[in-house]
Amino acid sequence: MINRKKYYNAIYKKRFTIFLMSILLLMFGNLLFPNNRQCIIETTFLSQNMIMGYLLFLDSSKIKKNIMLITISIGILLKVIDQFTEENLSAYFLFAYVLFFGFSTVKLFRYLKKHDHVDIESISAVFSGFLLIGFVFALAFISIDKGNESAFISNVHYLGFSDFLYFSFVTLLTIGYGDISPSTELTKKMVLILGLIGHFYTVFVTAIIVGKYMAVIGEKKTKSSDQNDHLI
Repeated sequence: MINRKKYYNAIYKKRFTIFLMSILLLMFGNLLFPNNRQCIIETTFLSQNMIMGYLLFLDSSKIKKNIMLITISIGILLKVIDQFTEENLSAYFLFAYVLFFGFSTVKLFRYLKKHDHVDIESISAVFSGFLLIGFVFALAFISIDKGNESAFISNVHYLGFSDFLYFSFVTLLTIGYGDISPSTELTKKMVLILGLIGHFYTVFVTAIIVGKYMAVIGEKKTKSSDQNDHLI
């Protein structure tokens, strides 16, 4: 008989690593499939990412878990309708994903605040938070582009999800190749905000991780010194 509690605990302990893997699959999974299936792949991978995000809330109250479950369900439904019908629901899906992003980010930072030492899970939590920022802005850029096709300038006739995802992370990492550029006041301001967030997140979260790491090192040195003094 399968020990459900055992597997539940195993999944829960690795929830941030699993969530990070789902984000990386969303980023690079389309490389494994032909171009004519990209719409289906995009919807599938976005859906699995939101579903994996539910793992972060396994220890939350029943109300919080239900709110997250409703948010994820509505988000997936909106994405499916937007992708396979004539309806343009990208803005509504963006709203649902922003809620998902907000709830997940709060969970990530609470974990980092409570977690005393640096390990694979804490690094996965930090990395996941950074990647989620890029995804939220990529979806925002797509929504703006659907409403105003001149919002971005590019040498590519059609900009899809992968293009805006690329542009979002190029901006977040402050690389700025220039092959895709904002052309309206709104998109220019959003690009500025994204760059600032990228810098702030890197400095702020790095400081937290380094601080925790140094605290652990300090504790080990103190324990080692106490043991040596006891031996003497």
